[in-house]
Amino acid sequence: MQKYLFIVFPLVLSTLSCHGVLSISDNVEVNNQTGYCGNGIMEEGENCDGLDFGEKDCLSEGYDSGALACSDECTLIRSGCIVSPDCGNGVLDPQESCDGTELNGETCSGLGYMGGDLGCSDTCDFDTAACLVSETCGNGIREFGEQCDGEDLNSLTCISAGYFGGLLSCTENCILDYSSCEAAGICGDGEITPEYEECDGANLDGKSCESEGYHGGDLECTQGCQLNFAECALYGSCGDGTIQNAYEECDGTNFNGVTCENLGYHGGTVQCTDTCQLDLSDCEATGMCGDGTIDALYETCDGTNFDGVTCESLGFQVDSLICQPDCQADHSQCRERWVQVSVGNQFACGIRESGTLWCWGSNYNYQLGLGVTGNQSTPQQVGTGTDWVSVTAGAMHACAMKTSGIAYCWGENSSGQLGVGSNQDQHTPSPVLAVNYYRSLSAGFYHTCAVQIDGTLWCWGQNSYSQVGQSDMILEYEDPEQVGSGNNWATVHAGAYHTCARTDTDILYCWGRNDDGQMGIGYSSAEQQDPVQIQGALDWAQVAPSVDHSCGLRGDGTLWCWGEGIRGQLGQGSTTDRDYPVQVGTASTWLKVFTGEEYSCGILSPGELWCWGANYNGNLGNGSLYGNSLTPVRAGTASDWESGDGGQYSTCTITITGSLYCFGENGSGQLGIGTTTSVASPQRVLVP
Repeated sequence: MQKYLFIVFPLVLSTLSCHGVLSISDNVEVNNQTGYCGNGIMEEGENCDGLDFGEKDCLSEGYDSGALACSDECTLIRSGCIVSPDCGNGVLDPQESCDGTELNGETCSGLGYMGGDLGCSDTCDFDTAACLVSETCGNGIREFGEQCDGEDLNSLTCISAGYFGGLLSCTENCILDYSSCEAAGICGDGEITPEYEECDGANLDGKSCESEGYHGGDLECTQGCQLNFAECALYGSCGDGTIQNAYEECDGTNFNGVTCENLGYHGGTVQCTDTCQLDLSDCEATGMCGDGTIDALYETCDGTNFDGVTCESLGFQVDSLICQPDCQADHSQCRERWVQVSVGNQFACGIRESGTLWCWGSNYNYQLGLGVTGNQSTPQQVGTGTDWVSVTAGAMHACAMKTSGIAYCWGENSSGQLGVGSNQDQHTPSPVLAVNYYRSLSAGFYHTCAVQIDGTLWCWGQNSYSQVGQSDMILEYEDPEQVGSGNNWATVHAGAYHTCARTDTDILYCWGRNDDGQMGIGYSSAEQQDPVQIQGALDWAQVAPSVDHSCGLRGDGTLWCWGEGIRGQLGQGSTTDRDYPVQVGTASTWLKVFTGEEYSCGILSPGELWCWGANYNGNLGNGSLYGNSLTPVRAGTASDWESGDGGQYSTCTITITGSLYCFGENGSGQLGIGTTTSVASPQRVLVP
């Protein structure tokens, strides 16, 4: 029978002392075996030796801080350990096992003793001094009331108790000592033992669904201290092969059908990054329409980038290229260049670079050559030919020359000015009789003249003022008639009722009406039947006869005018007539000269347009509809004019890039700008 001693307290204390067990509140722990004390090595039976405390420190002894010491008897001295200032306030704090009478529900039995009264030490650790121990504890046999005895641990181990390791032992009081087990850890202690656990309770080692690559969810810890990703998996993760649209653009080889091409790139392979975002670097290397860079293999433009190509560089007028959505350049707005224009009475004609012929304005007498009447306020193509090289407009008829040198005329023909052998109007271009090859062609009001390639000069039509150059006083010629017998003529220029021509040595001759001195040979009320040389200058480069005055440009770049000056058309600052050529200003950089009815214009280097004389409805182009100018005034601000012509108070000019502008009287649509409203400054003529 087992015997228990629990009545007399001093006896219990004596019994406990025999087993070497004291309260944690004692400052000195007794060591029953001191045979080796003092060698500096803690051995069996010693609590310490010198500075060797094993794994003990103030914290393991239940204190909050401080340092242990070792006595000469190899027992612990705890006087250097410090207790939390909160210990003793009767409130259980986290670092305390107990505090005063607050034992956190623990009892001696709960600690493995047979019974007794559990107390609390001054350091707020359990005081088991009044707990009862079996009398037979220490005999090596586990008996009633003992958890263990010596080596008899009831077949228990740290592992079987749920710990991950350690060595289970038995205390002197026959209570299982789990301290070594606890050092190895156990699932549920809130501390992660990496070798065995991924987590422990609420301790997830700082991990979350997001940190583990998932897009959301709550990471949990299982009862076995392993991470549970079940809820994370509901949100998906990069690398699972499924695209989570809220977070991913791709996943592995899953691109949801996206390719470089359907993104607008010209080629390449789409790739997926480690974060499941599209990697378009290979696509970008091939370029895409819209990136502003031209990829010559696929694009001819990109946005506003045309690689320096312009309508002008392509041989068109100065217009704007259009870059289509597929990065192909659209030239449709690049308009073909005009190469020549001629203005008659309320109509005009011009030739474009392709060799096509166009006319617009008044069409009462078929002067537009369209085969029908009816005014046209925009240029209309005459026929379908593409071999026209020059055109000239008279009062109500026009003539043009093809690359072959053959001349054609159409429109009003009451005086035989078409040269077709009759005085019947022609609705479309008809060849001049006695097919010849011409190099210069010019229409007056009711007559026409031309220079053949052999240098001979020919005229036909009205001869009431000898403007055809015939002395037989016949009033009209329906067939071309040679003027004189010379064959050294270079160009011919017909005015309203007089004509001027230049020889191949730049000598200028005129004939016909001269009652205002328009021939430049001195006043004469009688017309001149034969060509008369203008005396003085021998270097005429151009000549432009009008109705009652003429202007010419000399080889030294000076500009001269003569004839009637009533509207200031001679540019002299007065309205005085001049029978002989007088210089306009002092400039010697004039490039071109042309005349209209009662006004004149010239192009001054580098390309400025200046006009003077009558100004009816804006034909001077200086911004005013009315108001004659006795000296040259600038038309517009542009400085890229190349050529032009004047008519009955309407003016048209061409820029060096082939754009056509007109201004002045527009009652019949003769400006070609789509309206019948007169304008006082250059207005562009737009056709496809």
